[in-house]
Amino acid sequence: MISASLILVWFAFFCDYALMTMVIPIFPRLGASDFMTGLLFSSKAACQIMSSPLSSMLVDRHERHMIVGGLIVESLSCFVFYCTYDYRSWMAARGLSGVASTAIMSAGLAHIRRRYAGDSDICATAMGLATTGIMAGVVLGPVLGGILYDIHPKLPFQA
Repeated sequence: MISASLILVWFAFFCDYALMTMVIPIFPRLGASDFMTGLLFSSKAACQIMSSPLSSMLVDRHERHMIVGGLIVESLSCFVFYCTYDYRSWMAARGLSGVASTAIMSAGLAHIRRRYAGDSDICATAMGLATTGIMAGVVLGPVLGGILYDIHPKLPFQA
């Protein structure tokens, strides 16, 4: 049941959410208020919600390109984090990361659905396993971000 497709989607989900949460210990160092820090954190999810309708229209035709493209765009947002500690730049990068995340999530789940289309029980199990990549990224991202930041402030964005 575990296939290369499932492993690929798991790692895509893991990378997306690890990168999303890796910056949590770093946000307070921007010097923004608690409200602005919260707004910065939530901006990714807000952009995910807003870009979901477009992503759902494109996923059937561009599934694999959306996963790869989403990971590339996610990397670009990390590059912005690496280059500056400017709040506005980080807000734009978080929004961009949200759009990338929508592409990764939509295409990843569509890929799993297609790969395991013949058996709904196996498909459901595969989707459940794939989403553990999200949970692993959320759990490990802040820890990795804090450790890497302590080594060098730019290091979390080179990971």
